[in-house]
Amino acid sequence: MQLTDFQSIIAELSMALAGFSGLVMGIKVSRNNRWNAQDRLGLGLILFTSANAMFFALAPEALVAAGLDAGTTKFTLNLALAAIITASCVLSAVSSVRSKPRYPWSFWPLWGTGFVLSVCLAWTTFTRSAADFLPLVLIWLLIVAFAQFFTFLVLTWEHNRP
Repeated sequence: MQLTDFQSIIAELSMALAGFSGLVMGIKVSRNNRWNAQDRLGLGLILFTSANAMFFALAPEALVAAGLDAGTTKFTLNLALAAIITASCVLSAVSSVRSKPRYPWSFWPLWGTGFVLSVCLAWTTFTRSAADFLPLVLIWLLIVAFAQFFTFLVLTWEHNRP
């Protein structure tokens, strides 16, 4: 499998996940008739990670097709993604002090993995290393979105128990 095929699959999964998440949240909200802060944050997290996975999976090929240099495109997009994930990890860690995560046993390992991957992506981009962390970062984005989606499913099932 070539990298472009992999990136197309990531983009397709991202869009499917965002759509299903909206559907699940619609069902959950219609039964409870309310949105709480954690639901809004969770849906925002799914949409944010899915959109970033889709954008950074499709953008390199699109920008190169538009005539930009492949090396410059990869350098710029990898650093942008590393900066976005690093900032998101820092902000989520700070916000978790005020609002405790629903499932800390999944939040903190995913947080730590994302932080390490973003630092590795930035490092390998700056040093022009042969290692490419972009595929791992894209997979991590989907794992975070799927973990939140699974949380919504579990919460929906728990509320439907007699």
